[in-house]
This record gives sequence, C-alpha cells and structure tokens, in this order.
Amino acid sequence: MGDHGNRIHQIQRTTTGRVEERSPLFSIRLPDEWKRKNAKAHKNLRTNANRLVTNFDLHKTLRHLALSGREDLEPPKYGVNLFSQMLNSTRGCEEAEIPENFCLCMEQQENKSLRLTNETDVYKKLFASLSERILSLPCVKSIRPHFRYPTLEVFSLNQMVLHGLRHENQWDSVKNYTSASDFEWIELGMIADMHKRYDGFELSFGLIARYRHRLSTDLYELSESPRVHERTAICNAPTVDEVI
Repeated sequence: MGDHGNRIHQIQRTTTGRVEERSPLFSIRLPDEWKRKNAKAHKNLRTNANRLVTNFDLHKTLRHLALSGREDLEPPKYGVNLFSQMLNSTRGCEEAEIPENFCLCMEQQENKSLRLTNETDVYKKLFASLSERILSLPCVKSIRPHFRYPTLEVFSLNQMVLHGLRHENQWDSVKNYTSASDFEWIELGMIADMHKRYDGFELSFGLIARYRHRLSTDLYELSESPRVHERTAICNAPTVDEVI
C-alpha cells in the first residue's frame, strides 16, 4: 500500500505527476482457501477493484479483517467495507468524501465539446479509426453515429488538481489563473448493428470510446477498450472486446 504514485522531481509538475500524486497503489493477495470459504466477499472485492475506492474504504476494510468477525464498537463514520458491499459504478468524489483538490473525476469542457461536431476533421478522423476496429468484430455488420452523441465530448481534470493543490484553502491564491493540462480526454459515441436478430428485430448496441489527446503532439490514442453503453440481456458485455 502506498500513499501516492510516481511524483518525484520534475514529473510532479506535469499532468501525469498530478494524477500519480493522487493515485496510490493498493494490492492484496488473498489465500485460496479464504476465497473458497468467502466467495461472496471475494466477488465484492474483485468488483470494487474497478470502482472509485478511498483510504476511508481501506481503513474500514482493514478494521474488518483485524476484528475477525467481532463487533466494531467504534465504527468509522466514513468508508465502505470492500468485502461486504459492492460500490456503485457511478460513485463520484462527493459520495466518496474525496476533497476536490484530490478528485480525479473528469469535468466536461462544454464549450470545446459543442465545437467538435460530426463535421469537424477531428470527429471524422476518430470515427473512421473506431469504425475500423468495431467492424473487425465478427458479430458486427455495420456502424453508425450515436444519436445521443452528435459531437465529441471533451473532458479534463479540475483546476485544483492541475494546480497541484495539497490543501483546499490554497485555492483563493490561484483561482484567477488557468493551469494548462498536458492531456485532455475525448469521448466518441457510436452504434453497432449486429448480424444477430432476435424476435425478428435486428440487434444493436451502443458504445463509447475514450481517447487520450496529448496536446503537445496532437496525438490521439484509446485509453481503454471501448465500453458498451447500452447493455441488455442479449448483449451484456461491459466492453466491445467481450462482445460475441
């Protein structure tokens, strides 16, 4: 367990360093016998590994282990036991009690988003690149723009994080200055029509791809496997790589 990531020397002043400073590593190795005897707790932990987890949660979880089933007479006010409860996939900083200067949730840049319509070169470039990837899936017949995403959506870290503030009370001294980011994140929506049919209807699924845009070189790269946006019993895969 660490208290922060790689933030040493000059990298601390970059966007990557700001993120690393707020992204401590926590890893845990559970005995196989424990996992067999506590299947539900193990499932909860594996799910929570891909959720927004805080030090409050780790504190409550470690107390649970230390007490070995005994009643906690002074339960912590904040946090969730990661063994006993699955965190919400939409959990945000406010719900998790994370101060804004340590919050890595993205903020949409609405003015930039409105300018990146499907008529722009950037939209066309990313749509063509994503289309090639999605059409390579054997189950996909064709693709089309997503009606809910008529533009690219642009996101960035909040200004408190980009300024590298350790304490919220430092905000007044810098709030009139904009700290530039090395990156911004771009989301593109798309609908994929499948070869499969169900009850006479053609099946399709919505997906969202997130690109990391390196501003210094104007390089766009997928930051993760595109996510299935509208999951159903017919297509319940979380990412397009798992769509059959």
